[in-house]
Amino acid sequence: MAAVIGIAGGTGHYLLALAHRYAPASVLGPFLYQQIVWMVLLGYLVFGDLPDAPVVAGCAIVIASGGYLLWRERKTKTAFLIATRVEDGQAVIEVLDRGPGIPAADIERQKRPFIRLDGARSGAGSGLGLAIVERVARAHGGRLELAARDGGGLAARLVLALR
Repeated sequence: MAAVIGIAGGTGHYLLALAHRYAPASVLGPFLYQQIVWMVLLGYLVFGDLPDAPVVAGCAIVIASGGYLLWRERKTKTAFLIATRVEDGQAVIEVLDRGPGIPAADIERQKRPFIRLDGARSGAGSGLGLAIVERVARAHGGRLELAARDGGGLAARLVLALR
């Protein structure tokens, strides 16, 4: 029985890690909260144990928080994805979002220090992030590529040679 539980648990964790390649953590997180329900059920069936009121209240808060995160991500649609892979002997890291994006005419300009688009001026930051990433990538024989995504948003692609 212990071997079956170990194999099932290991398989579940592997599949969960694999799921993070295809969906952001903010979308996957609420599905993790179903474990609470299953553990309470198994605790009752196997050990005859039920959680007390403070534990139930804590579980409700955690599950409600996860539901709120899922609702917020679907409402705002500003979630981002991070994808990694090896392609033609190079490591590729992609960050994809559904924000306002960068106009095609401004993409190369965004890689220069202290450059911020008008829409980004209200937020914090100095306009150095992309410039630093681009220079570090070049120093290591790589490159930073920025492009508009189909459907809106930005695709930032960092490509580094594998040695």
